[in-house]
Order: sequence, then C-alpha cells, then structure tokens
Amino acid sequence: MAKAWPSPATFANCTCCVIQPHVLKEGQTGAVVDAILDSGLTITAMELFNLDRTSASEFLEVQRFREAAGPWDIDMARELKPSTIRARFGTDRVHNAVHCTDLSEDGALESQYFFDILARK
Repeated sequence: MAKAWPSPATFANCTCCVIQPHVLKEGQTGAVVDAILDSGLTITAMELFNLDRTSASEFLEVQRFREAAGPWDIDMARELKPSTIRARFGTDRVHNAVHCTDLSEDGALESQYFFDILARK
C-alpha cells in the first residue's frame, strides 16, 4: 500500500475554491489559478477530483441555501436577487431575515449547537 503524504492545505482562515468543470473543459483552469494568485491570495493545496452526482450535491448544499437566502445586504438583494428570502423578508442589514452557514463544516457545528446543546437546556 502506498504511503499517503500529509496535505499541505491550511485549514484555518481559509476557503475552499472549487473550479467548475466547464472551466476545465474550456482550458481556462490555469487562467483561474493565475487570477487567484494575482489577487494576492495563496493557494496551499490543489488537487483534481472527480465527484459523482451524490458527492457534488452534498458538497453544494451550503451554497444552495446561500443562493436561496440571497445577499446579506437587503438593498443589494432586492436589486440583484428580488425573489430571495432576504429580499422578500429582510428590513435592513441587521434584520435581514435569515442567517445562513457560510462553510459546510459550520453547518454541522451550528446544527449541533441548536439541536443538541440549546435543545437540552
């Protein structure tokens, strides 16, 4: 069995960028990587993955809700995404109707906080 090398990825103060398949098909992956680096960001790890439909769907759940919620600034939401939850029900930037998880790992932590910790109080 081959020895697995530790990942050089940084897991604090980071984001995960997934370059979508159409960019790869169009031969623009290098240009996207250059744009990321040109913006002053650092790439700590990079790998090519082939996600099946189930894995891709699970990964994108957070993004799907963020799209339904809309921009946190309700003026922007009303202008750009008028059918989103925040555009329809928010009153200002503080009272913007819903909180949505930004990171997939935070979804589990936030759910645990509400449904395991607070529910037991």
